[in-house]
Amino acid sequence: MPALLRRIALCVMLAWLSACSTTPPLPAREHDYGLPRWLHVVRQHPGQADQDSMLAVQREQGATRWSWFDPLGVPLARQLLDQGNWRSDGLAPPNSEARELFAALLFAWTPHDALDAAYGAGSWREEPMRDGWRRTLIRANAPYFAIRAIHAGPAGVLVIEDSHGTHWRVAPLDTRP
Repeated sequence: MPALLRRIALCVMLAWLSACSTTPPLPAREHDYGLPRWLHVVRQHPGQADQDSMLAVQREQGATRWSWFDPLGVPLARQLLDQGNWRSDGLAPPNSEARELFAALLFAWTPHDALDAAYGAGSWREEPMRDGWRRTLIRANAPYFAIRAIHAGPAGVLVIEDSHGTHWRVAPLDTRP
């Protein structure tokens, strides 16, 4: 009987760990990210056509609202980040890829001096580059995502690479009429 209990406990632990590994990392506490932000997002994945989209990020009643749309205005994802937890907003279905992108943006927007408190010392690294910086979040001793901030082009351009090989180019939208 003890061997059966050990096997069950091992299965439960492995299921719990695999569920944890698919949850995008979030900061321990949120910061002032200079919201609201309106962004142009281009998704690039090997073997697929580039996909353009728009993302609006804003504060609303203590939460952060993330509204992601295709070029025609059809919602791809609508999420609220409230007290460290994601919840769906509206009728858009859950979108795990969106949460990955949103978590990467939070990591990129976290001020350098707040990274240890937000993500834990030793869980990230940042290196200067000729035209900006490269920041990597480490999870389970491997890069979870890497972000390159490019200062030479339009202000605030980010290139995000996730652990699945998807690249995101995120740039501010010009909101002037």
